[in-house]
Amino acid sequence: MTAPDSILQLNDIYLTTQRAAKSAGSTIRRLSGSPRKIDYKRTRDMVTNVDRAAEQTIIEIIQSRFPQHSILAEERGEIHNPDSEFEWIIDPLDGTTNFVHHFPAYCVSVGVAYQGEMVAGSIYDPIRDELFHAKKGGGAFRNGQQIRVSDTPDLGKALLATGFPYINDELFELNMRIWVSLYGQTQGLRRAGSAALDLAMVACGRLDGFWEFSLNPWDLAAGTLLVQEAGGMVTAICGESFQVNTVPHIITGNPTIHQAMLERIVPYLKGVELDKPC
Repeated sequence: MTAPDSILQLNDIYLTTQRAAKSAGSTIRRLSGSPRKIDYKRTRDMVTNVDRAAEQTIIEIIQSRFPQHSILAEERGEIHNPDSEFEWIIDPLDGTTNFVHHFPAYCVSVGVAYQGEMVAGSIYDPIRDELFHAKKGGGAFRNGQQIRVSDTPDLGKALLATGFPYINDELFELNMRIWVSLYGQTQGLRRAGSAALDLAMVACGRLDGFWEFSLNPWDLAAGTLLVQEAGGMVTAICGESFQVNTVPHIITGNPTIHQAMLERIVPYLKGVELDKPC
């Protein structure tokens, strides 16, 4: 691709992430009142017919516009094209447990990586009709209005969020120790059950920081780009550089809160079996 073609294609991709996320959200709303078929991928990790229908909506939109691109989808897996440098990373319904229980914290996440680097992404909250979207180098937005991370100056004034892994008991117990440690040092902690939505909340300043272990690329793809384009910091849990396809444990927030979180969390990671030692 020549440089002008790259710019035009990136803008087309960016707009398509928005269309795909909103269309999947419409599918979720349309099916939310119908009977749900629930399967279990593993203990406490559910998938419903609505997840699959929303994912199919996204895939059809991507393939109608960019049939040559690779796709990594939570439910369907990988649709790989070895000749493509673009990969769409999608979570059709992040927060399925919340959705099943009618708890209003779930979203659609659609991100795009070029040569492994996130370049566009959208997160759609169908409950509040809020579309969060970002393009590499182009800023982050909510329903077309630019957003920024918070300017909260210290941890004592911060509202933070986290999540807990489904299947790794050691990391669950580790994160509980971190939770207890941070609870009294902040304005409060939240565990809403949708990592992608938490990242959108950091990007628009409703949360000051977020950390979590054992996430998947589809949890992180669009949301981490949103935070970065909104002026926030995203790193691996020990402070190393973040790569969406290789880093499952992250810390993110406004620059001040991100550093304060690192200083308090990293000491708990000594001797813990992670991807690399802190």
